Amino acid sequence: MINNTGFENILIFSHSQEDTVGVDDELLEYITHKVKTSCLFKFPFLYSSDGSIKVTLSDSFGTKQNYSSLLRFYKPDIVSYVKDFIYAFFYCAKYIKRNSLVVCTDNILTVATSIPLYFARIFGVKVTNVYYLIDYTPRRFTSSIINLVYEFVDKLAFYCTDYVWVLNKKMVTGRVVDKGYPTRTDNIIVVPHGNNSHKYNDLDYKKFDLFNIAYLGGIFKSKGAELFTQIIKELVETGHKSATLHVIGSGDLDYLSDCVKSDKIENNVVLYGRVSDQKDVEQILLRCAVAIAPYNPHDKNSFSYYADPGKVKIYLGCGLPVVITEVPEIYKTIRKQNAGLVADYSAKDFSKKIVVLLNDISTYRRNAQKLGEQYSWLKIFDKTFFVMKRKIQSQKTYNAKL
Repeated sequence: MINNTGFENILIFSHSQEDTVGVDDELLEYITHKVKTSCLFKFPFLYSSDGSIKVTLSDSFGTKQNYSSLLRFYKPDIVSYVKDFIYAFFYCAKYIKRNSLVVCTDNILTVATSIPLYFARIFGVKVTNVYYLIDYTPRRFTSSIINLVYEFVDKLAFYCTDYVWVLNKKMVTGRVVDKGYPTRTDNIIVVPHGNNSHKYNDLDYKKFDLFNIAYLGGIFKSKGAELFTQIIKELVETGHKSATLHVIGSGDLDYLSDCVKSDKIENNVVLYGRVSDQKDVEQILLRCAVAIAPYNPHDKNSFSYYADPGKVKIYLGCGLPVVITEVPEIYKTIRKQNAGLVADYSAKDFSKKIVVLLNDISTYRRNAQKLGEQYSWLKIFDKTFFVMKRKIQSQKTYNAKL
């Protein structure tokens, strides 16, 4: 493959929950075969079977080496973050080379890796670093002290990077307006969540069953879990007796299972739990006709309010028109492109909008597929590195004039 990144080596640092696929994994897949060497360092977050830091080293031929850190724990949080800081410093110092890019999806890791990069630059090593912002909420923690420490580290990470990649501009605006972060414009690059639509063809999109409805994500009330069974009951009671909701994800599964039993709709809801293989997730989605994204619009401190939700992009990448609430910004694009419908946060309105989609499924699926293709990871990272190279060249030209 042609190296269009402008870098010979790329290091990726992230805090990742085990058995989940994130922007770090997608970036690693994109750069493998493109650069001489690539490294992914996945630090444990929320859940880990052994508490270790997972390291994946790859070369341009796709040869991979995997190993884990000697220290293996992720609780208590404060001690674990100190350990992560030290390991990130060490890994960056060990694997950094000339003409390298370091991408961090976490502020602690960004600050930790910035230190060896600073000394590398003193000795003339060409390196570039990126802070990849993947979320924002006005108040991160309930404890004021912990919240202040977090915001201090986050602002420091914002300052000490060459470029900031962000899922959407709303995440930057929130930091600038709410927290007084520096207004960065030249170095901000929007790198949204993507999907694997480039891997599918027309035959893949024709596998769906008209009565299958999909939900992917955490099973929490902030994401509509209390509406799931009511939506299906509304559909069944209005004559759509074969309607089946396929729920992929972890969270309060016991709560949802109890609701399914009490509402006597066991034949209309399939609970998969967490599915670790992204290919398996997408195969389930490809068999569905439409998808739902019932974000709670009443919680403005929710991550979803500022998010660029990955699941919606995955829905679209699988050709699924979406019924969504007016919470994440993507709802505006879905409505504008006629790739789904916007609903009130109620089971009745969701069921009505689902029926509208089903009655004109060919049109809505065609529009969803077309919109989804715009968000393929291939196109997103191609554009990102094109913009990066242009900005770097512009900075070189500016410095030369000085």
